[in-house]
Amino acid sequence: MLIRIVSHFYRGNKHGIDELIRIDGLPYDMLFIRRNGKTYLRPPWERDADVNIPKHIRGACTPMEISEDLPKEKNEVTGQWQAPTDTYTVLGVKLNLDIQPGYEMWQRIQRILEHSVPRDMKIPVPKPVAPDQKVPFSLEESDIPVVVIASQEAVKAAIPEPVASVETPNAPNVFKCGVCKREFDKQRGLWMHERNKRHKNTEPVAA
Repeated sequence: MLIRIVSHFYRGNKHGIDELIRIDGLPYDMLFIRRNGKTYLRPPWERDADVNIPKHIRGACTPMEISEDLPKEKNEVTGQWQAPTDTYTVLGVKLNLDIQPGYEMWQRIQRILEHSVPRDMKIPVPKPVAPDQKVPFSLEESDIPVVVIASQEAVKAAIPEPVASVETPNAPNVFKCGVCKREFDKQRGLWMHERNKRHKNTEPVAA
């Protein structure tokens, strides 16, 4: 599955430019929900728009049919309100790290990669689609990192408990500093805080 990582701020991507990585073998329940014979993306995953995936890299995609419930409409015959379902063929999915559920999902995926990749190999990281925000999409298909998770034992070691549903609407986004426990509502705010010189001299808060 081709995954677009959004708002991933770090030293090598200080502007949070969108990144791409292909990961095959993630647990089905981590990505999808089966309901009434249909397949839905599990929040916080979103379907990536085809327009965001240039044709020259679509060889890295695995098209899938995904259902989405549309806003309820009134049936003129029965008078009942019902939510029609539409089905889309998606080329890739998107994960927004600027919201807490998306950030936590990416942390889980990173733990899976750490347990799956042999110790003598470098753990693949997603690649920015362009060198900076002023340059258009320039990533080639051969540049997109590909990870195949063959061992489900590695997945179980990384995530011993079932992945909890994150469908609660309007949940506050909180990113907490691991040193001083200060909280931020954006990942970029936490990222900038952790690189503050004063912060580096801060002693951990006693429990």
